[in-house]
Amino acid sequence: MERTESASRRHQARSLLEQPDRIPRWDVLEVHLDDAAFLSTQWDRALECSNRNLQRVKESVEQRLHSHLDALVVAGSKVAERMLRPARSHEDPEYIRAACMALLRSGTPRGLDSVLQTFLEGEPDMRKEAQRALELEGGEGLPRCLHLLLSHAEPRILAAVLEVLRFRRIPLEASWKESLARVEAPDLQSALLRGACFAPQQEVRPAELRTALQALDPAIREAALVLGLVRGQRIAWQACQQQLDARDGAGSMARLLLAIGGKDKDIERLKSLLQVPELRADVLWALGFSGRPAAAEACLPWMHDKAFANIAAEAFCSIVGLKLEGPLAKEQDPEDEEPGPLEEDLDGEPRPGGAAALIAPAPEAVTSWWARARRGFDPTERYRNGTPTSAQDLSTVLLGAPMRRRPPLALELLIRSQGRIGVEVRAWARLQWEQLHAAKGESGRLKAQPFATAMNG
Repeated sequence: MERTESASRRHQARSLLEQPDRIPRWDVLEVHLDDAAFLSTQWDRALECSNRNLQRVKESVEQRLHSHLDALVVAGSKVAERMLRPARSHEDPEYIRAACMALLRSGTPRGLDSVLQTFLEGEPDMRKEAQRALELEGGEGLPRCLHLLLSHAEPRILAAVLEVLRFRRIPLEASWKESLARVEAPDLQSALLRGACFAPQQEVRPAELRTALQALDPAIREAALVLGLVRGQRIAWQACQQQLDARDGAGSMARLLLAIGGKDKDIERLKSLLQVPELRADVLWALGFSGRPAAAEACLPWMHDKAFANIAAEAFCSIVGLKLEGPLAKEQDPEDEEPGPLEEDLDGEPRPGGAAALIAPAPEAVTSWWARARRGFDPTERYRNGTPTSAQDLSTVLLGAPMRRRPPLALELLIRSQGRIGVEVRAWARLQWEQLHAAKGESGRLKAQPFATAMNG
């Protein structure tokens, strides 16, 4: 009975978008806001899903979310005043995010002002959700408003504004860079470094980069590693090797970068770190992006360890292209299952997503398969899903890769294009789709060699 009533209300909600009433149907609009709030969370989770790709996200949960947001916008200013503006102080953060996205999508100055007020003055949860909405939505007046906010005195506000500018690829004026660089706040400094990755015209002095690479704050060092490689600076590659065993975010980034752009000796160093329990999961994740058959083989022993079996199998399969099904997959013991975040499937049914959806391997069967298949893999090649690959394939790979594995691939594309192709993997899927298809024309200019070979200085 509940399912039938819910379907009826959803049909009414869709009809509002197609033929909006002059007098708002508040019951139907409440359904739109409820569903937009719920789907905004499901969409965020889908961006980290291990069993969906970009097209599937774009055509399922994202499409439904857009429909509900559009219906709230089409309903007009009465809805904004009575429902959306009050929802900015809702106790549930997902309602704040949905309301802010709809207000921004309306394109009205009052809508923009309302969200900026929440961004500046709200409680921490409210500010966070308003920032997420500003990353995704906003009209022509948003860049000017964001630059005006850079005169704000609070470092936390400045850092958040810089993150929105970076996310939306809005250039930061040089005069602002100079003044903000003098503010001693780690969040602000790391945000400046991240933004510079997408601004090839912005000068980065070697002395500034060297200081950032030696900073005490891990977030600053992590951002400096990426910026240095985007700009082709050898000191950044040297810093990657020096920070390889660090137990912080910078160390994690260094391990990933060495896997993506390292030579054989770098892969061997990474493999040796599998003996360090605290780093093991991180190293297995990184090795999966190296594409090296030797890295895949190094994952095999850890499929026998329950704590690391799934991530080891994920890394192995991403290189060699094996599908864990039938006898190659371990039968799941219901008592061992840990509930993960739920996302809605295409038919509306919830199911686990993210790392919780990884398939457990049958170690002996996988090892036996590799004993037969390994002779077909050239140890000097990089592979993705069992096929030799190169930097020129990155745009295409990003279109079809599982959402969970896309951030490191986008990072490699950013570095190999020297900042020319910066796909934001947490942006709308339809926007990413357009960007990646447009980027295919740039693929011939990508540097395919190991990072060390392409470094300057």
